[in-house]
Amino acid sequence: MFNAIAGGIFSFGFVLFLFRLHYDTTIQGYMMFMMEVTIALTILPFGISAPKVGKRLMMMLGLGMTAMAYLTISFSSEIWHFIMAMVLWGLGSSMISPTLSASLADSVCDRDRKYLMNINAFFTMIASATGFFISGLIVHFMGEVDGYRQLFRVAAATVLVAAFFLTRRIDCTCGPPAEIRKGARKILPFVLPQLVLGFGAGLVIPFFPVYFKLRFSTPDTLISTIFTVTQVFWAVSYMAMPFFAEKAGSVKALLVLQTMAVVALFAIPMTPSFESTAVLYAVRMILMNASRPLADSYMMTLLGKDLRSTAVAANQMAWMIPHMISVAIGGFIMSRVSLELPFFICGVMYVISTSLYAYFFMGRDDLQKAHE
Repeated sequence: MFNAIAGGIFSFGFVLFLFRLHYDTTIQGYMMFMMEVTIALTILPFGISAPKVGKRLMMMLGLGMTAMAYLTISFSSEIWHFIMAMVLWGLGSSMISPTLSASLADSVCDRDRKYLMNINAFFTMIASATGFFISGLIVHFMGEVDGYRQLFRVAAATVLVAAFFLTRRIDCTCGPPAEIRKGARKILPFVLPQLVLGFGAGLVIPFFPVYFKLRFSTPDTLISTIFTVTQVFWAVSYMAMPFFAEKAGSVKALLVLQTMAVVALFAIPMTPSFESTAVLYAVRMILMNASRPLADSYMMTLLGKDLRSTAVAANQMAWMIPHMISVAIGGFIMSRVSLELPFFICGVMYVISTSLYAYFFMGRDDLQKAHE
C-alpha cells in the first residue's frame, strides 16, 4: 500500500516535473522507454528466480531500488541522472510486481482468489489516489519545481516504510488443484492480447497529465484533483467486480468493460471542452482497469502454483516490450505531429486486444466451468 502511494506520486509528478524543466513529450517518452527497456529485460528472470531466491527478499531488494530511483530524481535536473533513475525504477518494478502478485495468488484458494485480488486492488487504488492528492498539495504550497523535488523525497520515504512493514505471506492451505496445469503453452493465450494492449497504452496513457496541460492549460492542482477523484471511483469499482463476475463470468465481465472503455477513449480527442474530456478520461480509466484483478485471478486459477510468478512476469513483459517502443512514438507524435492522433491508434490496438482475449477465453469462462 505504501509503495502504491509512491507510485501515485510518480505517475502524477514525473512527466510534469520534466515539463517544468522544459523537456518536451519526446524527451519524456525517451525516459519512459529507458525504464521499460529495463523492465522488459529483467522481469522474466526475476519472476522465474523469485521462488528460489525467496519472495520476501526479492521484494525488499525491489523496494530499495525504487527508493533510490526517487531520491535520484529529487536531487537532479540532468538527463543522465534521470536515465539512471529510470533504470533503478525498472529494476525495482521487475522485482516487486510478479513476486507480489504470485504471493497474493498463493495465499488463498481458487474460489476466494477473485475477492482477494479485488480487495488488494481497492486498497492499492486508494493508496495511489492518496499519492495524487499529496502531490497536488505539496506542489501547490511549495511551488512547481521545489515542490516536485519534495514529492519524490516523500515517495522514497513511503517506499522505505513499505520495506519496513513487509512480512512473509502465508501460502494457501487448500492443497493443489486436481489437474496439474503446467507448461509455457498455457501462458501464451494471456500473453498475445497483452502485446497489443501494451503498444496501444504506451501511445497515450503516460502522457495524460501533459495532455491536459497542453490542450487546456490546466493547472497542476486541478490535474491532481482529477486524478485523485478518478482513483477513488476506480477503487470503488473494484469492490463490485467480484459480484459482477459471479453473475456474468470473469471473461465476459472483462470484455464488456473494455469495450465500453474503448468507446470513451475514441471520444476523448473529439470533445470540445475540458470538463467533458476530464469525465471521459475518468470513465475510460475506471472501465479499462476495473476488470484487471479479475483477469489476474482468472489467470492464476488456470495455472499451477509453480508457474504463477513466471506467468505474471511473462504477461507483464509482453505488455512492457511494445509499450516501451510506443511510449517513445507517442511522445514524438504528440509533440511533433498531433495531440489527438495517438488516441485513435491506441483505440484500434485496444479493439484488437479485446478481440484476441475473446477468441482465446470466451469458451472457457469460469462461470461456465462452475456450472459444469
